[in-house]
Amino acid sequence: MDIILKRILEHNDEEKTKVYPGRYTLILVLIQDISSGLEKGLYFFVSNDPIMEGICIEYWMFHILKNMGFIEIKKY
Repeated sequence: MDIILKRILEHNDEEKTKVYPGRYTLILVLIQDISSGLEKGLYFFVSNDPIMEGICIEYWMFHILKNMGFIEIKKY
């Protein structure tokens, strides 16, 4: 599936969209929450552009995992 990768930025109750141009493949990985039995969708964005590929996978995977509670950030 070719998609346009967009990041929605919320600022002062306004939504702004930042677009990363290019052709992307969207990969869906389902993760099941053991305590509730609910499935959560985890999306990975893979770019056909080698320069953007690492940015998309690492940046979006990190933020999605953080928002879903799989990653905790500790400040030292």
